[in-house]
Amino acid sequence: MAILSRALLPLSLAAAVGLMMTFGFGAAMAQQPAAAGNPTAASPSGTAVNPGGTLPRHQVRMITMVDQNKDGVVTHDEYMHYRNGLFARIDKNKDGAISRDEFMAWSRHGHDRMSSRGEKEYGAEFAAVNKSGSGSITKAEWESRSNELFALRDRKKDGKLTPDEFGPLMPRHNTAG
Repeated sequence: MAILSRALLPLSLAAAVGLMMTFGFGAAMAQQPAAAGNPTAASPSGTAVNPGGTLPRHQVRMITMVDQNKDGVVTHDEYMHYRNGLFARIDKNKDGAISRDEFMAWSRHGHDRMSSRGEKEYGAEFAAVNKSGSGSITKAEWESRSNELFALRDRKKDGKLTPDEFGPLMPRHNTAG
């Protein structure tokens, strides 16, 4: 059992990191620069995704996952494509909306328990996205939040996210934009 637990730990951590990056809670995690075993990633075009190897692993993984054409930057279209696919995966019953139960089940990503702090943060995020207060996140609400997150990350306001812009984000606490 201990061997299985050790084998699943990296998967659980990766799922948690993906969740935090998706909804902007990644700044709560300690930033650690890349080290041995986290080389500079490069896109097929040769653009460095992790120039100098200074970005945290989770940040490199996220941009690599969202960057469809692998040119080292994420366009608004690529970001929205990723976010819309995420919506479809979270909407387990395929009714075109994400219920609070679906959202919270997805946010746990297979964890047996979530801390009360995590429950509060993701509950607050659900409420923030569900602007209508209907109890379900509609596709329009999801896309609106996705556009907000993209705009917050796009500090250069050029319609694309470079690796340095794709890092952790805490929208409710980050007023610098």
